[in-house]
Amino acid sequence: TVITGTGAMIKAEAAPSIATTTYPMTADTAIEIPVDLGAGDLAAEKVSHVMDPTGAFDYLSDAQYATYDADNKKVTLTAAMVNACISGNVPSIKIVFNDSASTEISVTLTK
Repeated sequence: TVITGTGAMIKAEAAPSIATTTYPMTADTAIEIPVDLGAGDLAAEKVSHVMDPTGAFDYLSDAQYATYDADNKKVTLTAAMVNACISGNVPSIKIVFNDSASTEISVTLTK
């Protein structure tokens, strides 16, 4: 976090982040990933993509795989997606925010 400004005009600046970036996968169990959208000019308005490790597929485009809850600021990987990641040996996903830098954070999925 960077504090900018002087006097009464102090504004916190923080890029989007994810506090926990490794999650164990359990068959038939969804994974909830809390996200921080950041603050000030560096902040995002939302999570824009949940990608496979290669960036070829956006799981967020299909609610059977992943959803973003804006009110509770979390990404949920559905049980169906977790099962597909286990069977397909998918080691991670990339969560992409819609901030000006298009912040991309890798989340490791372990068996």
